[in-house]
Amino acid sequence: MRSVLLLGALAVGCVPKGRHELVEVQLLATRTALSDQSQQATRAEQAADEREAELVREIASRQAQLDELAARAEARKEAFEQLDDERVVLADDVARLRAEVEALRASAKKKPAPAPAEGPAVPDPVAEAQAHVGRDLAALEEERIAAARRDASQRAVEEAFAVLGAEGLVAVEREQDDVVVRIPTATLFQEGFTTLSPRGEAVIARVADALGQVSGRRVTVAGHTDDRPVHSAELASNWERGFSRAMAVLRALQGAGAPASLSAASFADTRPLVPPETPGAGKRNARVELVIAPDPALATRFAPTAPDSDPEGDAAPAPEGEPAPPEH
Repeated sequence: MRSVLLLGALAVGCVPKGRHELVEVQLLATRTALSDQSQQATRAEQAADEREAELVREIASRQAQLDELAARAEARKEAFEQLDDERVVLADDVARLRAEVEALRASAKKKPAPAPAEGPAVPDPVAEAQAHVGRDLAALEEERIAAARRDASQRAVEEAFAVLGAEGLVAVEREQDDVVVRIPTATLFQEGFTTLSPRGEAVIARVADALGQVSGRRVTVAGHTDDRPVHSAELASNWERGFSRAMAVLRALQGAGAPASLSAASFADTRPLVPPETPGAGKRNARVELVIAPDPALATRFAPTAPDSDPEGDAAPAPEGEPAPPEH
Protein backbone atom coordinates (compact mmCIF):
# COMPACT_ATOMS: atom_id res chain seq x y z
CA MET A 1 0.00 0.00 0.00
CA ARG A 2 2.85 2.33 0.82
CA SER A 3 4.41 1.73 -2.62
CA VAL A 4 1.10 2.48 -4.29
CA LEU A 5 0.79 5.80 -2.42
CA LEU A 6 4.32 6.75 -3.39
CA LEU A 7 3.65 5.95 -7.02
CA GLY A 8 0.51 8.02 -6.86
CA ALA A 9 2.43 10.90 -5.41
CA LEU A 10 5.00 10.67 -8.20
CA ALA A 11 2.23 10.64 -10.78
CA VAL A 12 0.95 14.05 -9.63
CA GLY A 13 4.52 15.43 -9.38
CA CYS A 14 4.49 15.98 -5.64
CA VAL A 15 7.54 13.82 -4.73
CA PRO A 16 11.05 15.28 -4.74
CA LYS A 17 13.78 13.70 -6.86
CA GLY A 18 15.53 12.02 -3.92
CA ARG A 19 12.28 10.49 -2.80
CA HIS A 20 11.63 9.26 -6.31
CA GLU A 21 15.00 7.47 -6.41
CA LEU A 22 14.27 5.86 -3.06
CA VAL A 23 10.99 4.50 -4.38
CA GLU A 24 12.75 3.07 -7.44
CA VAL A 25 15.30 1.32 -5.19
CA GLN A 26 12.47 -0.15 -3.10
CA LEU A 27 10.67 -1.35 -6.23
CA LEU A 28 13.85 -2.99 -7.51
CA ALA A 29 14.37 -4.74 -4.17
CA THR A 30 10.78 -5.96 -4.24
CA ARG A 31 11.18 -7.32 -7.76
CA THR A 32 14.42 -9.09 -6.76
CA ALA A 33 12.78 -10.65 -3.72
CA LEU A 34 9.83 -11.83 -5.81
CA SER A 35 12.22 -13.28 -8.40
CA ASP A 36 14.11 -15.19 -5.69
CA GLN A 37 10.87 -16.53 -4.28
CA SER A 38 9.79 -17.60 -7.76
CA GLN A 39 13.08 -19.42 -8.34
CA GLN A 40 12.82 -21.13 -4.96
CA ALA A 41 9.28 -22.21 -5.76
CA THR A 42 10.44 -23.54 -9.14
CA ARG A 43 13.26 -25.50 -7.53
CA ALA A 44 10.90 -26.88 -4.90
CA GLU A 45 8.48 -27.93 -7.62
CA GLN A 46 11.26 -29.64 -9.58
CA ALA A 47 12.42 -31.45 -6.43
CA ALA A 48 8.86 -32.58 -5.78
CA ASP A 49 8.54 -33.82 -9.37
CA GLU A 50 11.82 -35.75 -9.09
CA ARG A 51 10.72 -37.27 -5.77
CA GLU A 52 7.39 -38.23 -7.31
CA ALA A 53 9.16 -39.89 -10.26
CA GLU A 54 11.45 -41.74 -7.85
CA LEU A 55 8.47 -42.98 -5.83
CA VAL A 56 6.71 -44.08 -9.01
CA ARG A 57 9.78 -46.09 -10.02
CA GLU A 58 10.02 -47.59 -6.54
CA ILE A 59 6.32 -48.54 -6.64
CA ALA A 60 6.80 -50.16 -10.05
CA SER A 61 9.80 -52.12 -8.76
CA ARG A 62 7.95 -53.33 -5.67
CA GLN A 63 4.91 -54.22 -7.78
CA ALA A 64 7.12 -56.24 -10.12
CA GLN A 65 8.50 -58.12 -7.12
CA LEU A 66 4.98 -58.78 -5.83
CA ASP A 67 3.90 -60.00 -9.26
CA GLU A 68 6.90 -62.34 -9.44
CA LEU A 69 6.17 -63.77 -5.98
CA ALA A 70 2.52 -64.23 -6.92
CA ALA A 71 3.52 -66.04 -10.11
CA ARG A 72 5.83 -68.35 -8.15
CA ALA A 73 3.09 -69.07 -5.62
CA GLU A 74 0.65 -69.85 -8.43
CA ALA A 75 3.16 -72.16 -10.12
CA ARG A 76 3.77 -73.94 -6.84
CA LYS A 77 0.03 -74.30 -6.31
CA GLU A 78 -0.39 -75.78 -9.79
CA ALA A 79 2.44 -78.25 -9.15
CA PHE A 80 0.81 -79.47 -5.94
CA GLU A 81 -2.59 -79.67 -7.64
CA GLN A 82 -1.05 -81.79 -10.40
CA LEU A 83 0.54 -84.05 -7.79
CA ASP A 84 -2.81 -84.37 -6.03
CA ASP A 85 -4.49 -85.28 -9.34
CA GLU A 86 -1.87 -87.99 -9.87
CA ARG A 87 -2.55 -89.23 -6.35
CA VAL A 88 -6.28 -89.51 -7.11
CA VAL A 89 -5.58 -91.42 -10.34
CA LEU A 90 -3.22 -93.78 -8.55
CA ALA A 91 -5.75 -94.27 -5.75
CA ASP A 92 -8.33 -95.27 -8.37
CA ASP A 93 -5.82 -97.73 -9.83
CA VAL A 94 -5.21 -99.16 -6.38
CA ALA A 95 -8.94 -99.61 -5.81
CA ARG A 96 -9.30 -101.33 -9.19
CA LEU A 97 -6.38 -103.65 -8.52
CA ARG A 98 -7.73 -104.54 -5.08
CA ALA A 99 -11.07 -105.37 -6.67
CA GLU A 100 -9.25 -107.63 -9.13
CA VAL A 101 -7.44 -109.28 -6.22
CA GLU A 102 -10.73 -109.97 -4.46
CA ALA A 103 -12.18 -111.36 -7.67
CA LEU A 104 -9.19 -113.64 -8.12
CA ARG A 105 -9.49 -114.84 -4.54
CA ALA A 106 -13.19 -115.57 -5.00
CA SER A 107 -12.44 -117.43 -8.21
CA ALA A 108 -9.67 -119.41 -6.51
CA LYS A 109 -12.05 -120.56 -3.76
CA LYS A 110 -14.46 -121.99 -6.35
CA LYS A 111 -11.78 -124.02 -8.16
CA PRO A 112 -10.27 -127.24 -6.75
CA ALA A 113 -6.69 -126.99 -5.64
CA PRO A 114 -4.33 -128.15 -8.39
CA ALA A 115 -2.21 -131.21 -7.71
CA PRO A 116 1.42 -130.47 -6.99
CA ALA A 117 3.48 -130.69 -10.15
CA GLU A 118 7.15 -131.04 -10.76
CA GLY A 119 9.04 -128.09 -12.22
CA PRO A 120 9.24 -124.35 -11.51
CA ALA A 121 6.48 -122.74 -9.45
CA VAL A 122 3.76 -120.92 -11.41
CA PRO A 123 3.56 -117.19 -10.47
CA ASP A 124 0.61 -116.38 -8.27
CA PRO A 125 -1.42 -113.56 -9.95
CA VAL A 126 -2.90 -112.50 -6.61
CA ALA A 127 0.54 -112.07 -5.04
CA GLU A 128 1.80 -110.21 -8.11
CA ALA A 129 -1.15 -107.82 -7.99
CA GLN A 130 -0.60 -107.18 -4.29
CA ALA A 131 3.09 -106.52 -4.86
CA HIS A 132 2.26 -104.10 -7.72
CA VAL A 133 -0.17 -102.19 -5.51
CA GLY A 134 2.41 -101.99 -2.73
CA ARG A 135 5.11 -100.64 -5.04
CA ASP A 136 2.77 -98.00 -6.48
CA LEU A 137 1.74 -96.81 -3.03
CA ALA A 138 5.35 -96.70 -1.84
CA ALA A 139 6.43 -94.73 -4.93
CA LEU A 140 3.60 -92.23 -4.45
CA GLU A 141 4.45 -91.77 -0.78
CA GLU A 142 8.15 -91.25 -1.53
CA GLU A 143 7.30 -88.67 -4.19
CA ARG A 144 5.05 -86.80 -1.78
CA ILE A 145 7.71 -86.82 0.94
CA ALA A 146 10.40 -85.61 -1.49
CA ALA A 147 8.17 -82.72 -2.62
CA ALA A 148 7.44 -81.77 1.01
CA ARG A 149 11.15 -81.85 1.92
CA ARG A 150 12.11 -79.73 -1.08
CA ASP A 151 9.39 -77.14 -0.46
CA ALA A 152 10.18 -76.84 3.27
CA SER A 153 13.89 -76.39 2.57
CA GLN A 154 13.37 -73.76 -0.11
CA ARG A 155 10.66 -71.91 1.80
CA ALA A 156 12.99 -71.54 4.81
CA VAL A 157 15.60 -69.76 2.62
CA GLU A 158 12.97 -67.50 1.03
CA GLU A 159 11.72 -66.46 4.47
CA ALA A 160 15.27 -65.81 5.72
CA PHE A 161 15.97 -63.40 2.82
CA ALA A 162 12.47 -61.87 2.63
CA VAL A 163 13.49 -58.51 4.16
CA LEU A 164 16.55 -58.10 1.94
CA GLY A 165 14.41 -58.98 -1.07
CA ALA A 166 11.71 -56.48 -0.12
CA GLU A 167 14.39 -53.75 0.08
CA GLY A 168 15.57 -54.63 -3.44
CA LEU A 169 19.06 -55.66 -2.28
CA VAL A 170 18.75 -59.29 -3.40
CA ALA A 171 16.55 -61.44 -5.61
CA VAL A 172 15.63 -64.98 -4.55
CA GLU A 173 14.74 -67.73 -7.02
CA ARG A 174 14.28 -71.49 -6.87
CA GLU A 175 16.35 -73.61 -9.25
CA GLN A 176 15.44 -77.30 -9.00
CA ASP A 177 16.37 -78.35 -5.43
CA ASP A 178 18.55 -75.27 -4.75
CA VAL A 179 17.69 -71.66 -3.94
CA VAL A 180 19.70 -68.90 -5.66
CA VAL A 181 20.18 -65.50 -3.97
CA ARG A 182 21.30 -62.93 -6.58
CA ILE A 183 23.08 -59.73 -5.57
CA PRO A 184 23.91 -57.11 -8.25
CA THR A 185 27.61 -56.31 -8.52
CA ALA A 186 26.84 -52.59 -8.23
CA THR A 187 25.39 -53.25 -4.76
CA LEU A 188 28.66 -54.80 -3.54
CA PHE A 189 31.51 -53.21 -5.53
CA GLN A 190 32.46 -49.86 -6.96
CA GLU A 191 33.00 -49.76 -10.73
CA GLY A 192 36.24 -51.50 -11.67
CA PHE A 193 36.98 -52.82 -8.16
CA THR A 194 37.04 -56.38 -6.80
CA THR A 195 37.07 -55.36 -3.12
CA LEU A 196 33.81 -54.76 -1.31
CA SER A 197 32.61 -51.19 -0.93
CA PRO A 198 31.44 -49.99 2.52
CA ARG A 199 27.87 -50.50 1.35
CA GLY A 200 28.77 -53.97 0.10
CA GLU A 201 30.27 -54.91 3.45
CA ALA A 202 27.06 -53.85 5.20
CA VAL A 203 24.92 -55.87 2.78
CA ILE A 204 27.07 -59.00 3.18
CA ALA A 205 26.85 -58.69 6.96
CA ARG A 206 23.06 -58.84 6.64
CA VAL A 207 23.36 -61.76 4.22
CA ALA A 208 25.43 -63.62 6.84
CA ASP A 209 22.67 -62.97 9.40
CA ALA A 210 20.10 -64.39 6.97
CA LEU A 211 22.24 -67.50 6.44
CA GLY A 212 22.25 -67.88 10.21
CA GLN A 213 18.52 -68.62 10.00
CA VAL A 214 19.22 -71.58 7.68
CA SER A 215 22.50 -72.76 9.18
CA GLY A 216 24.30 -75.88 8.04
CA ARG A 217 23.67 -75.39 4.31
CA ARG A 218 26.25 -75.81 1.57
CA VAL A 219 26.61 -72.43 -0.18
CA THR A 220 28.48 -71.83 -3.43
CA VAL A 221 29.43 -68.18 -3.99
CA ALA A 222 29.46 -67.72 -7.79
CA GLY A 223 30.81 -64.66 -9.58
CA HIS A 224 29.18 -63.58 -12.87
CA THR A 225 30.37 -60.67 -15.05
CA ASP A 226 29.13 -58.76 -18.07
CA ASP A 227 30.73 -59.32 -21.49
CA ARG A 228 33.06 -56.31 -21.42
CA PRO A 229 36.71 -57.36 -21.86
CA VAL A 230 39.09 -56.83 -18.95
CA HIS A 231 42.03 -54.45 -19.38
CA SER A 232 43.98 -54.92 -16.18
CA ALA A 233 47.40 -56.17 -15.16
CA GLU A 234 45.90 -57.90 -12.11
CA LEU A 235 43.01 -59.64 -13.91
CA ALA A 236 43.71 -61.52 -17.12
CA SER A 237 40.05 -62.10 -18.03
CA ASN A 238 36.48 -62.04 -16.80
CA TRP A 239 37.09 -65.45 -15.23
CA GLU A 240 39.55 -63.91 -12.78
CA ARG A 241 37.31 -60.88 -12.24
CA GLY A 242 34.30 -63.08 -11.38
CA PHE A 243 36.36 -65.31 -9.09
CA SER A 244 37.98 -62.35 -7.29
CA ARG A 245 34.56 -60.90 -6.49
CA ALA A 246 33.24 -64.30 -5.39
CA MET A 247 36.22 -64.72 -3.05
CA ALA A 248 35.73 -61.21 -1.65
CA VAL A 249 32.14 -62.12 -0.74
CA LEU A 250 33.18 -65.52 0.65
CA ARG A 251 35.81 -63.98 2.93
CA ALA A 252 33.33 -61.34 4.12
CA LEU A 253 30.77 -64.06 4.93
CA GLN A 254 33.39 -65.99 6.87
CA GLY A 255 34.42 -62.84 8.70
CA ALA A 256 30.77 -62.17 9.62
CA GLY A 257 30.43 -65.70 11.00
CA ALA A 258 28.09 -67.14 8.37
CA PRO A 259 27.21 -70.68 9.60
CA ALA A 260 27.55 -72.39 6.21
CA SER A 261 29.91 -74.59 4.24
CA LEU A 262 31.25 -72.12 1.68
CA SER A 263 32.93 -72.55 -1.70
CA ALA A 264 33.64 -70.13 -4.55
CA ALA A 265 33.25 -70.34 -8.32
CA SER A 266 33.40 -68.10 -11.39
CA PHE A 267 31.27 -68.30 -14.52
CA ALA A 268 32.59 -65.06 -16.10
CA ASP A 269 30.09 -63.96 -18.77
CA THR A 270 29.03 -67.48 -19.80
CA ARG A 271 25.66 -67.51 -17.98
CA PRO A 272 23.95 -64.15 -18.67
CA LEU A 273 20.48 -63.57 -17.28
CA VAL A 274 19.55 -61.56 -20.38
CA PRO A 275 21.18 -61.34 -23.84
CA PRO A 276 24.11 -58.88 -23.92
CA GLU A 277 22.38 -56.71 -26.52
CA THR A 278 19.43 -56.08 -24.18
CA PRO A 279 19.32 -52.51 -22.79
CA GLY A 280 20.79 -52.51 -19.28
CA ALA A 281 22.08 -56.09 -19.71
CA GLY A 282 25.46 -55.26 -18.18
CA LYS A 283 24.01 -54.30 -14.79
CA ARG A 284 21.70 -57.34 -14.72
CA ASN A 285 24.29 -59.88 -15.80
CA ALA A 286 27.08 -58.63 -13.49
CA ARG A 287 26.18 -60.26 -10.19
CA VAL A 288 27.24 -62.52 -7.34
CA GLU A 289 25.01 -65.51 -6.63
CA LEU A 290 24.70 -67.61 -3.49
CA VAL A 291 23.61 -71.09 -4.59
CA ILE A 292 22.13 -72.59 -1.41
CA ALA A 293 21.74 -76.38 -1.31
CA PRO A 294 18.81 -78.13 0.44
CA ASP A 295 18.84 -78.60 4.19
CA PRO A 296 20.55 -81.97 4.85
CA ALA A 297 18.53 -82.39 8.07
CA LEU A 298 15.35 -82.71 6.01
CA ALA A 299 16.66 -85.88 4.33
CA THR A 300 15.85 -87.91 7.47
CA ARG A 301 13.04 -85.83 8.94
CA PHE A 302 10.31 -87.82 7.17
CA ALA A 303 10.32 -91.62 7.13
CA PRO A 304 8.89 -93.14 3.93
CA THR A 305 5.79 -95.28 4.26
CA ALA A 306 6.46 -99.01 3.98
CA PRO A 307 4.76 -100.75 1.04
CA ASP A 308 1.72 -102.94 1.65
CA SER A 309 3.63 -106.06 0.61
CA ASP A 310 7.11 -107.31 -0.18
CA PRO A 311 8.24 -105.63 -3.45
CA GLU A 312 9.70 -108.95 -4.56
CA GLY A 313 6.20 -110.41 -4.59
CA ASP A 314 6.14 -113.14 -1.93
CA ALA A 315 3.29 -115.54 -2.38
CA ALA A 316 -0.01 -114.62 -0.75
CA PRO A 317 -1.43 -116.90 1.99
CA ALA A 318 -3.37 -119.80 0.60
CA PRO A 319 -7.19 -119.49 0.74
CA GLU A 320 -8.71 -120.88 3.92
CA GLY A 321 -9.29 -124.60 3.76
CA GLU A 322 -6.81 -125.19 0.90
CA PRO A 323 -3.21 -126.37 1.18
CA ALA A 324 -0.40 -123.94 0.50
CA PRO A 325 1.50 -124.50 -2.76
CA PRO A 326 4.66 -126.58 -2.36
CA GLU A 327 8.05 -124.92 -2.04
CA HIS A 328 10.70 -125.60 -4.69
